[in-house]
Amino acid sequence: YYLIGNIPYFITGKILRKIFNINNYPKIAVITFQKEYAQKILGKDGNNFLYSWIKTFSSVKKIVEIKKNNFFPAPKVDSLALKFEFYSQPLIKELKKFENFLKTLFKFNKRTILNNLKLKYSNKIINKLESNLLAKRPHQLTFDETLELFNILKNNEKNNKKV
Repeated sequence: YYLIGNIPYFITGKILRKIFNINNYPKIAVITFQKEYAQKILGKDGNNFLYSWIKTFSSVKKIVEIKKNNFFPAPKVDSLALKFEFYSQPLIKELKKFENFLKTLFKFNKRTILNNLKLKYSNKIINKLESNLLAKRPHQLTFDETLELFNILKNNEKNNKKV
């Protein structure tokens, strides 16, 4: 099935959580968002929780920008229509673990990755990670680097938890 809509901006997050937490994903979704929110989804200002979470389920691209003055009465914000093409399966099987990892990774965006990971993971496991990645801020990671960190931490799961 296909999902097409223009969702109310004040409940965008709630609706996205519903879409990306169902078992039967649409093949394609085309949704209009407030421009600033859409730019977070597209990772325009760097990596973030929402960008990484959505990339786990789908590829996403901008279709069109919709200027506020194209409407009467004009809304207060410009919009972007985005197209999500869902994968047949999410890229990660352990979605709850990945979600918790992302929450830890992006908890404090201005801190280094090392300092964020120390909140949950032991030094023993953190020392197995590449120091060049640990010195970055979360928004500086690529999606592939985010997956790499998660997989290393997941593969060392028994030593993962901070004591």
